[in-house]
Amino acid sequence: MHGYYEFSGYEQMYELIRHTVRKGNVVIYPRWQTDIATPCPGPFDIEPCMTSAVRGIRGAISYLRARPRARVQPQLRRTSWFGFSFGGIITANLANRYRRLHLPKPRAIFLDDPHDGGFAQLGFDEPAVNDSLAGIPRTVKLQCHSGADGVISEASKRDASCNAIFPKLRHIPTRNKDLVLTHTDVHGGPLLSSEHGVCTARKGGANAYDWNFCWKVWDALRSCAYAGADCRYALGNTRAHRSLGRWSDGVPVTPLKIQDAAPIRP
Repeated sequence: MHGYYEFSGYEQMYELIRHTVRKGNVVIYPRWQTDIATPCPGPFDIEPCMTSAVRGIRGAISYLRARPRARVQPQLRRTSWFGFSFGGIITANLANRYRRLHLPKPRAIFLDDPHDGGFAQLGFDEPAVNDSLAGIPRTVKLQCHSGADGVISEASKRDASCNAIFPKLRHIPTRNKDLVLTHTDVHGGPLLSSEHGVCTARKGGANAYDWNFCWKVWDALRSCAYAGADCRYALGNTRAHRSLGRWSDGVPVTPLKIQDAAPIRP
């Protein structure tokens, strides 16, 4: 799920989509927004964007299934969900309601700096997210990521993003979920930024955070969920999970901060 204002294509998620497809996966990318504030005006009323996303998912599955001999067939029992920013809020809500909406059961979920753009400065954290997320399967493998210089870096939003969502996931066992933080690392050049959009690499723009964090964890979450393999690269405070590679002079990139409970702070 793309973030807000990405309604003209898939540039925002290009490299992530390309990587995921090259790993042998079917990618469904519902363009749930068609113009600024259309079909939903941000957190004021998220439901039209939820409906748009559901139609996109169902339509894509129907399209593939319409010609089983001519088109690749999705394995719906092996379904993973990824959401960035406002798309992360939509992802969390859809995963919470997947049964009622007749959507594939989420086996793995990656939320990248989820945020509804809303009213933290007015005392609300993420008002568009469902009050309860108990409908998300407790068996899911889930990672929620915030950047140290992303949403929670603003004083009025320090309890927004993953800090607002993670407390609603208490039904999911600790072994199946993590709250993580990336830091901006300026040791080399170009620097590795932890601003909003760590995992949003446009064409040709993937960096070490894409390779060593976003893609590594995304792949390992699926592998862990489907086959019980590579879990140490995506879950738990393990060296394999924390490590984000090294600069060309051998200095380690600032590792992930990993927690089992909110809040997480820069």
